[in-house]
Amino acid sequence: MPVLASDIALERMTADRVWSDYARLNNLPTSKSSWLREDSPAGPLLSCQIHIPKPIQALEGFAASLSSGGDSNLRAEQAQLDYTQPGRVACVWLSHGVWLELWADDRPETPAVRPTARRAALTAKVRPVGPSAPLPTRRRSLFARRTKETTA
Repeated sequence: MPVLASDIALERMTADRVWSDYARLNNLPTSKSSWLREDSPAGPLLSCQIHIPKPIQALEGFAASLSSGGDSNLRAEQAQLDYTQPGRVACVWLSHGVWLELWADDRPETPAVRPTARRAALTAKVRPVGPSAPLPTRRRSLFARRTKETTA
């Protein structure tokens, strides 16, 4: 029996709400991209990428909350983590004949290289190469040795 477009839209909205509630309750700073739909022999698949600091831990907790049945509107069957694609982790579940997938990159983020104060100071003093100014002359000492003048 085919899944109706209205059922797919309802599942997408429910998944959005459940993820937003989970992220809010767990103080997770998150953003997500738009949902993409694919038709497969197993049924329609809705996929959405999330951007979150610790994706594996967050998606493990989310899968556990789906499996516990905390939301009566979301009937999540087979909620599990998927590591089949290198560089990403996904939480996949089936709800009312629609497969849903929330995924995130699981590669560690490399911090941007910021110049240290010393490095910034050194780079600020670099002067272009070109003809140099005359070298400074030595200051004469007030107690400089004087030679006696001879009278001839």
